[in-house]
Amino acid sequence: MVESLLYRPVGGPEVMRGQLEMLLKAADLRSVTMQVIPQSAGFYRGLYGSFNGLTMERGDLAFVEAPGGRLIQGSTEVRDFGVLWAHIGASALPRNSSRDLPEKALQRYA
Repeated sequence: MVESLLYRPVGGPEVMRGQLEMLLKAADLRSVTMQVIPQSAGFYRGLYGSFNGLTMERGDLAFVEAPGGRLIQGSTEVRDFGVLWAHIGASALPRNSSRDLPEKALQRYA
């Protein structure tokens, strides 16, 4: 996620506090990797839009989130999204440093 999301007020202070607390609880789960792309990263390749990678029995897929959506099933195209995902991860802070940012944002709503 991008750092600015942690400071975008939605639903008032109580809602923001609850959202940030839930995010921190999820970040503590072994099955969750939370990484934050800091404001200082500037432009990064993930600004092109949202997508999801899916691993299915019949092969990997990518779903591009847009009006109408788009499901991608070709191995070359899906692999390209994997490369994009790696670039996005490289722009983000490491897991421990990423966890510090929601904790800092939570202090605003204490």
